[in-house]
Amino acid sequence: MKIKKITYYSVPRSESGTCACCGKSIQNICSVETVEGEHFNFGTTCFDKLIKDKLQSFQRKEYNQAIKFLKGYCKQQKIWENMTEENYLNSEMYRTACICDGGAPWETKVDLNSFEDYKNWMVNDFFPYRIEQEEKVIEKYSRIDF
Repeated sequence: MKIKKITYYSVPRSESGTCACCGKSIQNICSVETVEGEHFNFGTTCFDKLIKDKLQSFQRKEYNQAIKFLKGYCKQQKIWENMTEENYLNSEMYRTACICDGGAPWETKVDLNSFEDYKNWMVNDFFPYRIEQEEKVIEKYSRIDF
């Protein structure tokens, strides 16, 4: 099977799928589209096993790091979609931003005037850009023949 595209996403337990390799329930899903148009969903562990022998160690490291970051960005984007200003102000993210930037992000960045501006930037610009960058790394390895 020659891979055309690989995408990653997470779903809640109630919406979990089944791994095409082992048949187990999966929430962290590597969705694979082949050049023939077939679609398969793999759990990340099974997918890692499938690609292990196909990539050199430095390629596996880059690929695995991209998957890890992609998972994190997708998870954080979901959190930010439901974030309230009160939750943010009581979070470790806020404390870290204040230490690094000297205040709340909307107080230190020129084009952000409120929490809502910051939230919209995170959800609509920051995470989509980061996700796109990691997908480009993954895309480099998507034409592997299994």
